[in-house]
Amino acid sequence: MLKQLAKKIDSIKDDQMLTPADIQELGVLIDSNLKPTRDVLYKLIRRGKLAAMNLGASDAKPQYAIQGSELKRFLRERYRIIEKSPAKAKRSVAV
Repeated sequence: MLKQLAKKIDSIKDDQMLTPADIQELGVLIDSNLKPTRDVLYKLIRRGKLAAMNLGASDAKPQYAIQGSELKRFLRERYRIIEKSPAKAKRSVAV
């Protein structure tokens, strides 16, 4: 399951702006019933654990947008997924 999640996270572009509907469609934030839901996302934003921009006219009816890099950071931290580093070149040792 973590490998599938890591693939979904890697598919998110850093400069991409995502709406709650986009994130729900990705299926990376799930509730206690293991179903993707926007309520989890809204709670994380309100509690300050996930940074989002309010594009709505007022705070009464917010319309959030989340930067791709911020979502990736949060998901890797939450699910403890280590970002892959570039493969190191193998050195041959002369004997």
